[in-house]
Amino acid sequence: MTTLRVLLLTAVAALALVACGGSDEDKIRDTYSSYSKALADGETEKACEYLTPQAVNRLKSLGAKSCPAALKQGFAALNRKQRSAFKKVKITNVTVTGEKATITLEFPKNSGIPTAPQALSKVDGDWKLEAAAA
Repeated sequence: MTTLRVLLLTAVAALALVACGGSDEDKIRDTYSSYSKALADGETEKACEYLTPQAVNRLKSLGAKSCPAALKQGFAALNRKQRSAFKKVKITNVTVTGEKATITLEFPKNSGIPTAPQALSKVDGDWKLEAAAA
């Protein structure tokens, strides 16, 4: 009975570490997936939360009154096939170098959006996208 209890406690502790931590690669994938889903769902305010402050400032410098307004305007310029591609994008590669990372995004072939790299930076412990792009 004691051995079983020790095994169960060890398993629970291991699961807790995995659930709380996660690798940088997992966190980076989660960041882009959350950003992409927010965009596809029209939740531009939420999508802005996944951008670095510099990316938000660049959007505002383009003439938009706010980050959500800029994302909404940019996303509206895409055709329906391109907008729906954000729900089906795949991250095919993740490279992490310290506080910087690059991911490679692959959109569905018929979407008209090419495979592209996307840079991320760690900001206050969280991974953020350096640009509001596909």
